[in-house]
Amino acid sequence: MHKFTATAFVMLTALTFAHPVHADTALSNNAIVTDTSGKPVHGLASGTCVRTSWEKGENVCAPAQQTRTVTQTVLTDDERVVYFAFNSAELTPAAQNNLNAVAQRLAKADDVASAEIVGFADRIGSSDYNDKLSARRAAAVKDYLVRNGYLNVNVTQVRAMGENRPVTSCPTDAARNSQIACLSPDRRVEIELTYVDRMRLTSTR
Repeated sequence: MHKFTATAFVMLTALTFAHPVHADTALSNNAIVTDTSGKPVHGLASGTCVRTSWEKGENVCAPAQQTRTVTQTVLTDDERVVYFAFNSAELTPAAQNNLNAVAQRLAKADDVASAEIVGFADRIGSSDYNDKLSARRAAAVKDYLVRNGYLNVNVTQVRAMGENRPVTSCPTDAARNSQIACLSPDRRVEIELTYVDRMRLTSTR
């Protein structure tokens, strides 16, 4: 007498209690064998669905995939950029109001790994002076955020860019007062966020 393998026995048992599968669909869509109540038939050993073939097709017995909505703390340009008066590192009242809201958002954010505060200056004056001025501006923003609720001082860095990366294209031959007014967008601090790698955290748990 020939000996049946375990797999052949499972398939035979499953098919015994299953609905007949029509020949025109059985091999074309990898149909899942169902019992008389319409429920998928599972293999006794593996616990997976019994199919007419296994190359392709959707496995209705597979566990349902759960989707999770992940929100990210994103600062708008109005929030992440703070402007300064000419030759000054003092925060204006408007800048302080803006930073109050930013500090509250960052204090509650669990997706922010670090924040970098980058200071800039306009091109008026020497490069060395502008480097130092942009550093003082960045430090002023960092200190204000820390004092007003954002306490991750250990992961908040400051960087001074001086007169590099200007956002204006003002004429160089304009009168001084006109240049000061035209270059005002260059006198700024930008807040740049780095986010937690949630996939990496999940894989290491």
